[in-house]
Amino acid sequence: AMLSHANLISNLFMIKPWTNLEPGMITIGSIPFFHSFGMTCVMNGALSLGMQMLLFPKPPSDDVLSETIDKLEAPQGIMYTGVEMLFKRLTDYVNEVGVEEYKKKYTFAEKLKYATQGAGPLHDHIRVPFEEIFCPIRVGYGLTETSPVTSIAPFWGPNKTGKLGLPVSGVDWAIFDSADFDKGPICDGTPEMNHFGVEHTGEICVAGPHIMLGYLGVQSEQEDNLKMWNGKRWLLTGNIGFMD
Repeated sequence: AMLSHANLISNLFMIKPWTNLEPGMITIGSIPFFHSFGMTCVMNGALSLGMQMLLFPKPPSDDVLSETIDKLEAPQGIMYTGVEMLFKRLTDYVNEVGVEEYKKKYTFAEKLKYATQGAGPLHDHIRVPFEEIFCPIRVGYGLTETSPVTSIAPFWGPNKTGKLGLPVSGVDWAIFDSADFDKGPICDGTPEMNHFGVEHTGEICVAGPHIMLGYLGVQSEQEDNLKMWNGKRWLLTGNIGFMD
């Protein structure tokens, strides 16, 4: 996927209103920057917001991570951007040490203000034990083709688990017929269409300034999943879903 400078910058502006992040906060970066999730949500996001980055060339052991956090002053708090495996591994380590013993020994739990997860699903049997020890995990959804963030569970207010969150500012998304895009949207999120619920399942399609230019050297593939509808250029994600 070819992402332009405009794609990446627009995605940063789209994300900002949905987060409570502020200059001076620390973000933990142990996911690779060659992946769009790490590049946008750790590197570019931190640079645009004036946050500090705690970077590791690969995910550290959880005792090393906890010891490193102990050495840092973090008056504005810390955000941990990760994937399900990293949250599970940290929770398992805390349980091995003992929750109360861990909190006596390390300051990570009191310094961690936000956690955000992407690049795959987050299951409740991972999320719930982590949140009982640390803080809520906010889930995002996107693809490399969308720079990558399309939706986030807001960092404030109630959060529906098992959902993709809400589209970030500037994103249009809709559920289209998975067999025939040209039939138009099954549900576009408006009360006028009112096709909510699992019985109105179809392909998740996305439009906005964060959509890739196309695939390098693969014109036929580009034509397959970039299509025009109602004056907008839509990405057919290949993911099946519905709106509630």
